[in-house]
Amino acid sequence: MNEPPPYQVLCAFGVEDRPQRLRGGTGNSWRAGKSVFKPCHSAVEWRWLAVHLPRVVTGGFRLPLPLMSTDGRWVVDGWCAQQWVEGRHREAEQWPDLLAVDAHLHDALSALPEPKHLALREDRWSRADRMAWGERTLPDSPQLQVLLDLRRPLDLPAQLIHGDLTGNVLFTAQKPPAVIDVSPYWRPMNYATAILVADLVCWHGVDPDAVIKRVGQVAHFPQLLVRALLFRMVTDLLAGSTCLKGHAPGLALAARLHA
Repeated sequence: MNEPPPYQVLCAFGVEDRPQRLRGGTGNSWRAGKSVFKPCHSAVEWRWLAVHLPRVVTGGFRLPLPLMSTDGRWVVDGWCAQQWVEGRHREAEQWPDLLAVDAHLHDALSALPEPKHLALREDRWSRADRMAWGERTLPDSPQLQVLLDLRRPLDLPAQLIHGDLTGNVLFTAQKPPAVIDVSPYWRPMNYATAILVADLVCWHGVDPDAVIKRVGQVAHFPQLLVRALLFRMVTDLLAGSTCLKGHAPGLALAARLHA
């Protein structure tokens, strides 16, 4: 869906401004005034977030909330809306701040209940996550086998996490960082940290040694990193990618942590 939200959707949310496409992500988000519109891929999930995110006590971060239409709907003609917040992506420059946001956010999310709909999701990200945790069979791949040989059983308490934090934090000098587009998963808290580290090392050129100095004491981090890399790599494979070379820095780090 590359077209902007139609007039009737804007009207339903009481918005009169002309929508402007936002950069980043999949290119399907549009800003209109103080609202951001995007196609809603799961009405059940969006309603769950709309009900529960307002309960999150923010400290050290901002959390824009879903918006309700003027007639009480969270989703209108396949579109949802949330508050617009100021900020820019600065993953490479402010990665230590990203790790700080990760800690603050997941401490706050720990109070939320498990979303029952997560067990029913069958998108490629959810399938890849289950494969990473050994709940489904992994595709045949030499690169995946390297990680599979490193993977060991892991039994940790789970909570709600943001499974795609890396590209969803906006920074501005005047306000705390803003966390957007919460992607809910029910996994150990520090799994989110491992996904963040995998992304920073593989895609944002962050020095692995510098990152490990920050997170090396996180309990079970080497095993969580194995699962984070499996998650990202399998997601790419399920999308039809045949080249996983971009994950090489993460694979090297995982091997080194298990040496």
